[in-house]
Amino acid sequence: RLRFRAQSGLSRPFDLGKARRSMRVTTTCFQLATPWSLTRSDEAMKLVRAARLPEAHRKTVQSPLEAAARYVTLANRQDRLGLLQMLAQPCDMFGEPVTREDIDGYFEQYQDVHFQITRDFQLAPEDPNTVEFEYIKSWKQGDKRMQVEVGEFVTFTAATLAGWPLIARIGYTRPPAEPVVMFKEDCD
Repeated sequence: RLRFRAQSGLSRPFDLGKARRSMRVTTTCFQLATPWSLTRSDEAMKLVRAARLPEAHRKTVQSPLEAAARYVTLANRQDRLGLLQMLAQPCDMFGEPVTREDIDGYFEQYQDVHFQITRDFQLAPEDPNTVEFEYIKSWKQGDKRMQVEVGEFVTFTAATLAGWPLIARIGYTRPPAEPVVMFKEDCD
């Protein structure tokens, strides 16, 4: 339920129901000051949804480069839920649709995995929504620490209302090399 008050100038303040938060919206977003015009205007609905978030929690739109850095940070933290929330539906990961079970299985297979960036994030020349980067992936396998060098690309969608683009596709720019042993832990 929205309540409107007319005010001089080019804006109309409104309250958002129980939340009792108000926000200034330019009159160009509304043809009529009625709830019906809100439901028919995508722009107005975006403003209403954004107004529900406290100012401190609103995010600015992030670039694909920033989103790729966030993707690697979440992977290094092994934040499964955070990674899952970054995926568009559907998301193509190395030629297969990815599910929560795939993410869980990945972190079970690669115990204590870590990604060290060796070539900075760069936009692909042919696609401004695709980010390319290279890294060394290391993980624990028994009493050994293994590593492999990899080149990867991540293609993002447009930014969501939360401000982050979603991952639509992940693939290799350079397939993984043969894994090598970094070091073997002593049992003594």
